[in-house]
Amino acid sequence: MTTGREQRSGQSEPDEVVENVARVHQELEERREREGALNGLIDTVRELAEQQSRTDLERMLTRRVRLLLGLDAAFIGVQAADGSRVVRAPDGHVSTMLNMGMATPAGVGLGSWALQANAPAWTADYLADDRFEHDEVIDDVMLSEGLRGLIAVPLARDPASSTTLYAGARSARSFTPEEVSLASTLGQVAGALLRRSAALDEAEAARGELQRRLERAEARAREGLPPLLDRLLSSVLGGAELSALAAEIAERLAAAVCVRSADGRELARAGTPDRGWPDPEDVRRAAPWTRPTGGPVAVDRRTWAAPIRAGADDFGLLLAVFEEPGAADAAERVRAAATALSVTALLRVHGPISEAQIRDELLSQLLTESTATDPQAARRREQRARHLGIELAEPHVAVAAECGPGEPSASVLSWADAYARRRGGLRTVQGERLALLLPGGDPGAAAAEVAAELRRVCGRPVSAGGAGPASGIEQARRAHEEALRTLEALGALGREGAAACARDLGFFGALLSDRRGVGEFVDAELGPLLAYDRQHCTELAGTLEAYLATGGSPTHAARRLHVHPNTVSRRLERIGDLLGPDWQDPERAMELHLALRLTRLRELVSADTPG
Repeated sequence: MTTGREQRSGQSEPDEVVENVARVHQELEERREREGALNGLIDTVRELAEQQSRTDLERMLTRRVRLLLGLDAAFIGVQAADGSRVVRAPDGHVSTMLNMGMATPAGVGLGSWALQANAPAWTADYLADDRFEHDEVIDDVMLSEGLRGLIAVPLARDPASSTTLYAGARSARSFTPEEVSLASTLGQVAGALLRRSAALDEAEAARGELQRRLERAEARAREGLPPLLDRLLSSVLGGAELSALAAEIAERLAAAVCVRSADGRELARAGTPDRGWPDPEDVRRAAPWTRPTGGPVAVDRRTWAAPIRAGADDFGLLLAVFEEPGAADAAERVRAAATALSVTALLRVHGPISEAQIRDELLSQLLTESTATDPQAARRREQRARHLGIELAEPHVAVAAECGPGEPSASVLSWADAYARRRGGLRTVQGERLALLLPGGDPGAAAAEVAAELRRVCGRPVSAGGAGPASGIEQARRAHEEALRTLEALGALGREGAAACARDLGFFGALLSDRRGVGEFVDAELGPLLAYDRQHCTELAGTLEAYLATGGSPTHAARRLHVHPNTVSRRLERIGDLLGPDWQDPERAMELHLALRLTRLRELVSADTPG
C-alpha cells in the first residue's frame, strides 16, 4: 500500500534518493571541472605575464590555448592594412603552407568576422559554414591543414595591422560556452600583454637611440681635431689602402663618405646615408676645389665637400654626409680627413704596389691553387702570410658572401679591406662573391657577423656561408669550398639573406660537409632528448616519434602509445623544454623525424652486429 506522498510524486523514496545523489554528484563533477579550468586559466595568465619578449609570449599563448581546449593546432595571424597575412607562433603540427604569407581581401574569413564584432567567433566546420564570407586562398589553407572546427579571438587592432588568435581541430567540433569564455578571457589578457610588450619595445628602441647619440657626442667631445688627424695619418703611414682609410674616416666622423677623383669617378665609398647621396648637380655647383681657400663647403645641412689637394695638384673630392645636421665642428673634421686623403694620394702616385693588393693576391692563391704536392710552394706562402701578420697554422674560418648582382661595389670592397685588417685576416673577390679567411673557431658566428655588417653597407640582405675551423693551407682551401657549397645551399633552400655553416643546416649540412657523420647529426638534433631518456628511464623519444608519425596529433599518438592524451601533452611540454621552442617548425620537425629514423636504424644495425 502506497502513501499519499508516493502517489503524488509518482516514485518511491529510494528512487528519489538515488536521483538526488546523482544530481549532487553531477554538480560536484561540474564544479571540479570549473575549478580545473579556472586553475588552468590562472596558471596560463601567470606564465604569459612572465614572458619577456613578444615571441615568447605568442608561443606560450598558442601552446596553452591548444592544450586547454584540447585542440590539434593553434596559431596567431597578423593582417596588415594592405591585406597581406602572416602567421606567427604555430603550435601543433602545421605545414609550411600555413607559415607562408598570404594576400587576401579585407573582411573575409572567420578572423575578420571576429575583428568586426570585437568578440570571439567560432564554427564547428569552417569550409561548410556560410555565415561569413569565404576566400579561396584561406579555404585552400584550411583544406591543406585539415582544420574544420575553428575559433578566432581578436587580440589587438590598430590602423596598420590586426592580430587574431586561432585554434582549431581536425574534425568537426562545437565549442561550449565555457570554452568560448575561456578563449575570450585569454584573448583579453594576451592583448593587454602584447600592447605592453610593444610599448616596452618602443621605449627600449628610443632609449637605445638616445644612448647612441650620447655616445657619439661624447666621442666627438673626447676626440679633438689634432688627435683625429694624427690617427688618420698613422693609418696612412701604416699602409692603409684608400678603401680602408675611407671606412676609418666614416667611422671616426660618424658619417657616410665618398671619395671621388678629379674627373668625378668614384674611388671609394663607406656607409650609406639614410636619405641618400646628394644630387651630383648640387655638388658640382658647390665646386669647393675651385675656390681660393680650398676649404670644406656645405652642400646642404648634412653634407660637406672638401678638396683633396697637395700643393698645386688636385686629386679629387671628399663627400661626407652626417647622420645629424648642424655639427659645429663638421667643417674642421672634414678638412682633417681631406688632409689625410691628400697624403694617401701622394703616396699612391709615388709608391709601389699596395699591401692590400698583396693580401688579395695571397688569399686568391691560397684558395684556388693546391700545394698538396708542392711542399716548397706551401712554405713560401706560409712565409708570405707570416710577413703580413697571419699565422696559417692557427685555426681560421672561411666565409663566402653573395654580394651580387655584379661584382662587389667600391663600398663593399672598402668595408672588406677594413674588416679583414681589423680581424687580422685576408679577403679577395671571386666574381660576384666576397671570400674571407679570418682567425677563429666558430664559422656560423663569423658568417652571421659578415652578413649583418654587409647588410648595413649594401642596404639589403646579404647571404653568407661559413666553414671551418681549418689549420694550414690545404684545410683552408677545403673550408673555402665548403663555405661556397653552404652559400649555394642557402640559395637552393630559398634562404636568401641568411647566414649559416654546415652544422646550422642539419641533415643538409651533413651532405655539404665531409666532416659530419650520421652520429653527429643525430646528437646535434636529439642529444638532450636521448640523454634525458637514459638518465630518467623515460620514453620521450618514442613519444616524439609517435607524435610526428601521426601528423602532430596528441590524441592519435596517445592511442599508438596506449597512454592517456594528458600524458602525451605533458611529455610534449618536456620535449619542448629540451629541444627548444622551434621544435615543431616544419623544417625542424622534418630533421627531428629523420634523426629518429636514423636512431632506430643504428639500433637495428647494432643489434644485428655480432658481439
